[in-house]
Amino acid sequence: MTPSSPPPLHLAFIGMAGVGKSAISRRIAQMLGVDVVDIDAAVVDAAGRPIPEIFATDGEARFRQMETDALRAALERPDPTVIATGGGIVESHTNRDLLARRARVVLLHTTDAVLVERLRNSSNRRPLLEGDLEANLAALRQRRDHLYREVADLAVEVGFFDLTGTSGVVLAAIAERWPDTDSQESPR
Repeated sequence: MTPSSPPPLHLAFIGMAGVGKSAISRRIAQMLGVDVVDIDAAVVDAAGRPIPEIFATDGEARFRQMETDALRAALERPDPTVIATGGGIVESHTNRDLLARRARVVLLHTTDAVLVERLRNSSNRRPLLEGDLEANLAALRQRRDHLYREVADLAVEVGFFDLTGTSGVVLAAIAERWPDTDSQESPR
């Protein structure tokens, strides 16, 4: 890339915990033939320990800084990449700005009832959802929903299909919104 050429636009998925960002990102990256970066996995790799342990020993603020560092690194990749973000990525103004400038941002959303069912069946521990799952999920949605919508270029409802069906719906919505997903033009 020359100094005058625009940076590549990446495809970033945002949304609540349990909506399927990681699974859908992997599937979409495979369909598009590009790499995928999972921000939570990148943080775990960098820290050498799981997210609940980072929260417990270093606190949420340290986790959020590591999350920003991982997002920045993913967005600096020279080739278009699919990025699965963590649910709280939008709580940082810096992260929202990075996403807005360097990615086509897709909000995956569904109902709280679907999320609760998925989260109850998940083996992943989520520190901010421990305790009263329904109440904590509702509080996070209230805190984050307007931030998701602020940064999203496209919103797709994903609660009604299996992974294959959902991935197809998401890819069709992306193709309709951005007919040339390799384009270097700004999606905004």
